[in-house]
Amino acid sequence: MTLRLPPLTHTILTGLLLLLAGPLLGQNNDFMLSKTKHPDKEKSFQRRLEFLGKIGLDTVHLTQHPWYFRLSTQRKIISIWQNSKGVVSGSFVIWVWEAVSDEPPTNRIYHETYSIPPQSASKILSMVTKSGIEYLPDQSEIPKWRTSLLHGVSFSIEIANDTSYSYKSYWNPGAQDSLYEAIIFT
Repeated sequence: MTLRLPPLTHTILTGLLLLLAGPLLGQNNDFMLSKTKHPDKEKSFQRRLEFLGKIGLDTVHLTQHPWYFRLSTQRKIISIWQNSKGVVSGSFVIWVWEAVSDEPPTNRIYHETYSIPPQSASKILSMVTKSGIEYLPDQSEIPKWRTSLLHGVSFSIEIANDTSYSYKSYWNPGAQDSLYEAIIFT
């Protein structure tokens, strides 16, 4: 018997399974951006906050929820949160910049937001908390992580709880040779 999942559920679970496929090792990062100052990352973070506002998403670092997780990649964002009563919820956003031939950029963003069913959101929360992903260091703290490549897929992870918040980014993990942390994403 073959289990058939609805396309959205399949996409969400497949993405998270690939992301969390192995045990994660690293350092805890309880600071806003990273343990060291990175002006480019701080600018990137500010641009990210502006972008999230344009598509109507809450900012994880200001959440009132006792637990919040967000995974972002090329034009897709998964958010899972648990409220103070223990209810787990989630959303999946697909977005794209408007592009019109032979016209200047409009800077308009089209997006669609889907609710993740509570049962699926709970499974994702369980996978995330059991994986230890919060201990994976940011790319800036991984020796030999290269960021000067022109193409590739980037990921960002945000996790907030009652006592800490972390924002970590991983640019082009597929081009990082055999770095353990990059293998997790590819």
